[in-house]
Amino acid sequence: MLRFRQGGCWLTEQQAGRGVFVSVSWLPWVLIALAPAALALTTWEPAGPYNVTQGWLRLYGVAAAAIEMAVIVYSIVAGADPLRPIAALPFWAKTALAVLIAIAIYTAVVVAPDELRGLSWTFLSIVHLAFGLAVASLARRTDPARRLAIWNAMLAGSCAYLVILVAFVAVALSSPSMDWQFLGLGGTNIRQVAFYSVVGSGAALGLALVQSDAGMRAIYVGNAAVMLALSFWSGTRGALLAILVAFAAGAVLLPVFRTVRAWVMLASVFAGGALLSLAGPTPNPLYGIVRLKTSSAGETPDVSSGRFDMWAGTWNAILGRPFIGHGAGQYFAVVHDKLGGFNHPHNIVLQVLFHWGFVGGACYFALAMLVAWRAFMALKSSEPADAPALLVGMSLLTMSLYEGALFHTYPSMMIAFALALIIAPRREKVRIAR
Repeated sequence: MLRFRQGGCWLTEQQAGRGVFVSVSWLPWVLIALAPAALALTTWEPAGPYNVTQGWLRLYGVAAAAIEMAVIVYSIVAGADPLRPIAALPFWAKTALAVLIAIAIYTAVVVAPDELRGLSWTFLSIVHLAFGLAVASLARRTDPARRLAIWNAMLAGSCAYLVILVAFVAVALSSPSMDWQFLGLGGTNIRQVAFYSVVGSGAALGLALVQSDAGMRAIYVGNAAVMLALSFWSGTRGALLAILVAFAAGAVLLPVFRTVRAWVMLASVFAGGALLSLAGPTPNPLYGIVRLKTSSAGETPDVSSGRFDMWAGTWNAILGRPFIGHGAGQYFAVVHDKLGGFNHPHNIVLQVLFHWGFVGGACYFALAMLVAWRAFMALKSSEPADAPALLVGMSLLTMSLYEGALFHTYPSMMIAFALALIIAPRREKVRIAR
């Protein structure tokens, strides 16, 4: 029998599951869990070079966006009332949201030099918001055990992506035309596999923290190490830092993180991930643990990987249109950084100010603070599922400070998902086994 920690007590499956799951379908959670595999399969092109359709599928994360919209429709048809949280907002928050959406639409249609991109990214931003509301409305009907089981489904989906990636690499190794810098399986370049790595390792590590059975806990830790190996193998430093920051935040917010065993598990995941990554091929100098070391070595190391130049260019562009910005998705058209080819400034603060100016930015960050406060208050009465949700959400939010986690579709989707599961009103707790 599996038993999960909840506060200082233990919640059994039988007690949690008796008569409370009947009215809730698994369909939306299965769809969300399938997103990594769907993104990988719809962007499968190991021979390269990528055609226009493939580029479009990668850039906009079409498969994930379609799943988000399906979940939104499902929540409406199921009568979950996803707009209830909007109606319950204080007047100032409703006003800020209305102003932000008005600025986003206006700049996309009137201001943006690339109107198609502007409309596309504005549409996706609204979809992410509606998806988060839909998830929260559906989660409102679930109990603690079901929310925890949902994270097992998310972990399975991340593992499915890893299996597809292994097959992709095996095929691509025999293709002389493969551009390894732009591997592009479910993303636009090799670094974006870190999004899948963070979700998988964060979910597995969070599940390990609240698992009472030693054998299952070891399986979760091993799974987290396998998923984190993907970040080591891809040469991505940002994902590793993000997991550490998220774990430290967890130690502040949840007691389950504040144990010696928790930190031993974290160290085991990192050590195991580093060792496991050595088993994979390194078909490009950008890959592997060696790259993590050499990128910060040498006479003139570029620790930022060009981000300082991107940030400076973005700030100058913000000052050019400071009030309502340039419109969503216009970085490529407006900011001509030295590296070229980038679609966003790799920093969420600059991204928001660039997209919607200081007026839109004030609305955006005021609403973000409201969400953060409600998440903080929800975590005061924590459930087992909060551990993986916190690790995944906080890791991706950390990455948004130096990556495109709140620009690209899949990580934006998972941030909205994790926050929604934390903030969604909790069902009355079932009886606890002591």
